[in-house]
Amino acid sequence: MKKVFLLLVVFLSGVNVYGQEDIKKMVRTAKRALQSYNLDQANNKAKLDEAIKTIDEVVAKPEAAADFEAWYTRGQIYNEVNLGDGLMKSIDPSHKSKMPEAGYKALQSFMKALDFAVKGYEKKDAAKGLNESMQGALVYGYDVYTAGDQGASHEIFKAILDAHDKLITNKEKSPFSEEEDLNNQIYIVGVTALGSGNNAAASKYLNMLLDKGQHKPEIYDALYKLNIELKDEAAANKYLRTGREKFPDDVNLLFSEINNALRLGKLDELVSSLKTAIEKEPTNVSLYTTLGNVYDNLFQKADDAEKKKMYFDSAFIYYTKALELNPDSFDAVYSTGALYDNRAAEKTTLLQKMADDYSAPGIKKYKELQSEINEVFKQALPYFLKADTLNNKDANTLIALKEIYARLNDLDKSNAYKERLDALEK
Repeated sequence: MKKVFLLLVVFLSGVNVYGQEDIKKMVRTAKRALQSYNLDQANNKAKLDEAIKTIDEVVAKPEAAADFEAWYTRGQIYNEVNLGDGLMKSIDPSHKSKMPEAGYKALQSFMKALDFAVKGYEKKDAAKGLNESMQGALVYGYDVYTAGDQGASHEIFKAILDAHDKLITNKEKSPFSEEEDLNNQIYIVGVTALGSGNNAAASKYLNMLLDKGQHKPEIYDALYKLNIELKDEAAANKYLRTGREKFPDDVNLLFSEINNALRLGKLDELVSSLKTAIEKEPTNVSLYTTLGNVYDNLFQKADDAEKKKMYFDSAFIYYTKALELNPDSFDAVYSTGALYDNRAAEKTTLLQKMADDYSAPGIKKYKELQSEINEVFKQALPYFLKADTLNNKDANTLIALKEIYARLNDLDKSNAYKERLDALEK
């Protein structure tokens, strides 16, 4: 029994030794393929593909998990792919990379190599490769971000930041040697974390910037949005208020203030903020429409007749300015129709209160008010009709047209809009 056990130990040891030797041979094969490619890149493109295939097979093996040479070689190969793509793009800007992630793969490989480096020259070589691969990884990260995948871009940008930290820990140079460049990278990592719903990471990196004394408007704006996500109203308001105080001319913070007031229904505060925003962006149609909406809401809430008139007129003025800038703005066209519709609805409530007065004077007043309401609906009608031409699938527009024609006793048209609405809701 003892002899069998010893034979088993020897056998298993032999397998392990054989595996490590096999890894070394495969790494040498990948290196030779890379060297052949570099000797004649035009005619030996297949050699680069061979190098990639071989080295990826190597690092997939458990025996290579902590092998410096395997990871370092993989970094070199993918770095070469990335450099080749960069060269082609400099010659032909329309060049499409077959492996846009090569720079990122190189960075990941050199990170592993640096982790497993033992000798001084290994650490130097891995650090040099890591430094060289960071730019390619950055380009890939921005491409992924532009494509709309904030989660994936966050992971890439974070890996680049980790690479910087690893270089500094090993007392090597980093592309982020300038403090401004480093802070910008930290900000990108924080913002993409926020955009991908990783609130813990967003808080970590954005607050890291504040701790470093980086008081910039975009940081306060991001921290405001983060705390809205965290449902911490006190913190959100603190960052927004501090940001607006420090940077009163920053447009992004101004728009966040507007959105915050809209969210909380603080209409009076909105008027001042929106007027300031219009001064900064006088051709922004949505600002005029939004301010018109605010005045419309104030019109509906006001009890005083004089204030009602003032708010209604102000809403109409700002909607009109929006339409002067863009006559085909659906929001501005629809909102103008809705403004008249809201006035008619208010008068309809008063009409309902008069319905029980069957005296001659009462009936006369009822008919006069009913006629007045119909005129208001007629004023709203052309706006809703145009809104329908701009977007014939908007349910609110179809509802408004169905109800207006019903009130004007044009049941054929009212039913036609009802049929369209029913078809839309199916």
